[in-house]
Amino acid sequence: MKNITAPKTLDPVLPVAKGMKVLFVGYIPMGDILPSKWGTNANRPAGPDPKKVSQHARCIREGNYVPERYEPPVLVKSDIEGKFDQCTGSHRHLGHEDAGATTFYAAVVEFFDCEGKSADYWRFIYQSNENREDTGKEVPKNFRGDEGVISTVLTMIDNGVISSDPKSIQVALEDQYYGRTTEKGKNLLNKIRAELGHVNGVTRLYSKLDVARVITEETTPMTSVIVRTMKDSTGNDKDYDVRLVSSIMSVYKTSKKYINVFLHWSGLNPHEIIKAREVKDNFLETQYFEAKEFVEAYESGHLERRITVRYLPQIEGEYSREELRQAA
Repeated sequence: MKNITAPKTLDPVLPVAKGMKVLFVGYIPMGDILPSKWGTNANRPAGPDPKKVSQHARCIREGNYVPERYEPPVLVKSDIEGKFDQCTGSHRHLGHEDAGATTFYAAVVEFFDCEGKSADYWRFIYQSNENREDTGKEVPKNFRGDEGVISTVLTMIDNGVISSDPKSIQVALEDQYYGRTTEKGKNLLNKIRAELGHVNGVTRLYSKLDVARVITEETTPMTSVIVRTMKDSTGNDKDYDVRLVSSIMSVYKTSKKYINVFLHWSGLNPHEIIKAREVKDNFLETQYFEAKEFVEAYESGHLERRITVRYLPQIEGEYSREELRQAA
């Protein structure tokens, strides 16, 4: 009979981050953990998602949660003796509460000053970055959005962890993996500055010569460039958006190149531009649903039954001399 090797015991997955040291990984009594429902994670300004909590609870009750396989939630020692505060993992913790669990598998860590930044700084950064990408948990993560990143930075400013100047904000964004040269990094910086009331000055306008220069500089053998002016402060430019779709599809159907669309606004102040950009981020999705609505109405036959296209008289023989005299 061949030798049978016993299955290897799972080694715990340790959280790793700058400015953080792991003190302990294991099962901790639920009663020793202060409830995450108190809202200790600045990256969750709206609080935990009840649907996600229910998914975790069901997974735990059915015995499908094997915590050692995944990076554990992170706790820190509380000011209350013998207790721990939640740093990350609020959905899993509340799921354990709902499932009636008595212990919670987690890592107890300590944050420390590093690279000229405080322990509190690295705690906020870790809370944000922990939700940056899917790590293959039994229940998919509730990824961070712009609101969470903005809330994290504003909370750091409110607590005196960082200054409110653009450079300090930019560094905090870079530590959350939003580079200063990326569109997302630029937009987040502008949104945070707008929240702080730091966006001022006069909006730059682009002339036809400026637009031509952008097209020349940005066009590559693999990329086509479209530059369009927008005007509506709501971000929904009904007329211009339709024209833009037409331009995009014209390039799409005649070329296999990638398409970079550059938008600029006229008639808006900096605050209005930032708000309009937020809406325009969903431009393709918005146009899809509007086109889908039209196609469904047309295919159902309702559109043709309800709409009649007629023509005003413009050609000789369609109007009388009397009508001309009356109109004169």
